[in-house]
Amino acid sequence: MASQSIIMRWVRSAVLSVFMLLGFVADLWGETLPQCSADFNLPEIVNEGSASPSSAKELHTSFRPSLELHSPSFGALRQPDEQWVEQTLSAMSLNEKLGQMIMPSYSSSTADNLVTQNFVGGFVFLGNSNTASALLAATNHLQEITSVPLVFAIDCEAGLGARVVDATRFPLNMSSGAAQDRALARLQGQVTARECRAVGIHIGFGPVLDVNTEPVNPIIGVRSYSDDPGLVAKLAEAYVEGANADGLLCTFKHFPGHGATTGDSHNSLPVVDIPCSTLESVHVAPYRTLLGQGRGDLVMSAHVWYPCLDPGQTAWPATLSANALTGILRNELGYDGVVISDSFGMAGLLAAAPTYDAARIGVLAGLDVILMPTDVNQALAGLRDAVQTGAISLSRIDQSVRRILRLKSRVGLPQNRFVSSTTMVATVGHADHRAVAEAIARRAVAGARLQPSDFPTSGSQRVLCVSLDASSSIFYLYGGNYFLDEFAANHEAVTTLTVATSVSSAQKSQILSAAAQHERIIVVSRDWKPTISTSQQDLVQALINTGKPLAYCSLGSPYHVNMFSNIRNFYCGFSSHYEVQRQMARVLAGTAAVSGNWPVTMSEGLEIRQLPDHLPTGMSRVEEWQRH
Repeated sequence: MASQSIIMRWVRSAVLSVFMLLGFVADLWGETLPQCSADFNLPEIVNEGSASPSSAKELHTSFRPSLELHSPSFGALRQPDEQWVEQTLSAMSLNEKLGQMIMPSYSSSTADNLVTQNFVGGFVFLGNSNTASALLAATNHLQEITSVPLVFAIDCEAGLGARVVDATRFPLNMSSGAAQDRALARLQGQVTARECRAVGIHIGFGPVLDVNTEPVNPIIGVRSYSDDPGLVAKLAEAYVEGANADGLLCTFKHFPGHGATTGDSHNSLPVVDIPCSTLESVHVAPYRTLLGQGRGDLVMSAHVWYPCLDPGQTAWPATLSANALTGILRNELGYDGVVISDSFGMAGLLAAAPTYDAARIGVLAGLDVILMPTDVNQALAGLRDAVQTGAISLSRIDQSVRRILRLKSRVGLPQNRFVSSTTMVATVGHADHRAVAEAIARRAVAGARLQPSDFPTSGSQRVLCVSLDASSSIFYLYGGNYFLDEFAANHEAVTTLTVATSVSSAQKSQILSAAAQHERIIVVSRDWKPTISTSQQDLVQALINTGKPLAYCSLGSPYHVNMFSNIRNFYCGFSSHYEVQRQMARVLAGTAAVSGNWPVTMSEGLEIRQLPDHLPTGMSRVEEWQRH
């Protein structure tokens, strides 16, 4: 029996080595092919440095699914029909032109009137409980009642499924930053494009180009790919390549950067007081790279004040800054595409100017599209009065409308206004699409300061699993049952406790008493914010102080590590996506290995490293953090 066990372990090790070699070849292949082709069927990659699975268990060798997409494609973006653009522009009245520059949020009660009376150029769809059929009905209906075709947009950082319940949901961007696979990033762009176009959507608000250099950033964080501008640019480039190839216009956001903020522009105007040299070399860098390649269909402005651009006592968001939008974006970077604001309903904008004035100031600064003004009529009045008084020239308005019409032509308008329900059903939530999302998730789990003698668990050990409720809710947040169910399926003796954001002294004592009866402790947090609640922090620190082998599993922010002293066995999946949770459970149970890379630097004082063009699977910053 002993010799048989040794032989089996040797065979398993040999198989894993072959898998790793094939996976490395697959990465090279995906990097060198011009179109980052993902038409391969290879196993997932396993890091040699990971804690090895228990010899008593079968390693979860999740093969990559065949990543060919068999869903309908709408084809690539096309060159604009300049004749149609000029003919349409010349036939418009001033009111029709100004309407093209407004993109309100969609509401069934107001949309028809906004189209027929205000001549708006399109809509953005909000809400987290949309269905594909409802969106398709809305987009097809509105295209029927307009003379100039409309463009529709949606926030799809995590795929169309972030907003549409029956569409494909992806892990958050930092999970892709951990996977560091350009082929998968390109496929995510393709999947998102196909599903958006299948419901009549033409513009995706993404990818996020924010470089998350501020660990306590309350609104970007894991929505960013990385704190490294080079990695952000590489993954965004692949995503856009895929999205454009399947007909989706992409929006780079939030210019000139939202990654260094300590505030949330939804409810305040964040101030980032850094030198312009740092702003340019770090936060503007991904824009410079991608726009320099001729990529970039739209750029969204940030409601963030950079005093280095706009010094003085008056807080001034980049959305209204000519220095940001014209000086850097237009003149320095040479961008001539559409500039769209972030929502005009956000406090970061309204803190600087009311809608009537902000519309005029924003267009003078460089905006082409005003997104979600709190009062459409006020925005239009501000622009109309500015034109009539000469504050804004008609040629400046024509410049913006021409850019907008070119976007519409690039997605096949006016010819391809409508989408059939048959196409929608054949596309949205396609099995191939879910396979891509799950492939990214299974490459996303990273580990640091791992103690091989502590984890993974063995089947005979008594394990206490403490699941922390999230302190904040967002549409990217998933319930914690996926981790718990998967771990229980792979482990014989597990006790699960769910802990609310507020932990009483009595509850804390009960949990510590329970911990004493178990051999291993696993703490699971799904919070995408950089911290958990204070009482949860106190509980976790007390559990660490027991000296019991403890693993902290963040299904969200990697910066949770900063809350605890002497923490070991820190795992992060960067998203609470259902398949990330399952993969995390497999890693802890020993049926899968850590295979993610660290997309962020975990300790202060470490310089941002320029990553090479090829991102080898084993690249990780965690060695620096461990030495620190």
